[in-house]
Amino acid sequence: MKKFLFVMLAALLVLPMSALGQTSETSTKFLDKCIAEVGVGVGTPNKGYTPLTMSLNLGYNFTPRFYGFAKAEGVLGLYDKDGVKTYTKSPSLGGGLGVRLTNPKTSSDNFDVRASVTNSIGNADWKHTAYNVDVIWYGNANNKKLRPYLGIGFKHVKSHTAGIPDYNGVYATVGICF
Repeated sequence: MKKFLFVMLAALLVLPMSALGQTSETSTKFLDKCIAEVGVGVGTPNKGYTPLTMSLNLGYNFTPRFYGFAKAEGVLGLYDKDGVKTYTKSPSLGGGLGVRLTNPKTSSDNFDVRASVTNSIGNADWKHTAYNVDVIWYGNANNKKLRPYLGIGFKHVKSHTAGIPDYNGVYATVGICF
């Protein structure tokens, strides 16, 4: 798993190198380069466990196609344990990197690939580390004020709580980018 994550992060670091010279965006305003996203997500059931999340991403565009972000996430884990349906609550913090696959100057829709890592904090019911790799579609990308997004990806959650298994599954997300 560590080798897989290393390869994904290396790919995300190499892709923007070719993107640096491909656009001539000269915006130097700090707020024009900031990103704020609010979203909700759900994973497919796996081993009786289904994660639901609400997240806030705050980030910065380093180049027109490469960005980094901090992620705050509330995780509600629905699971069926011994025939009894119950849930866990866990706040998480982390961050990630993203790359735009389409040119934001010429395309009205954007597709991004991003990877993130979060870790549960505080007195969480489910102590875990989550790894996400997503493909995100941003509609109406030319509108700088408000853009909806849809995403699909893979989520691996390494559980640090006895009795709750690790999670692997397809993950979908929807939200708004400001």
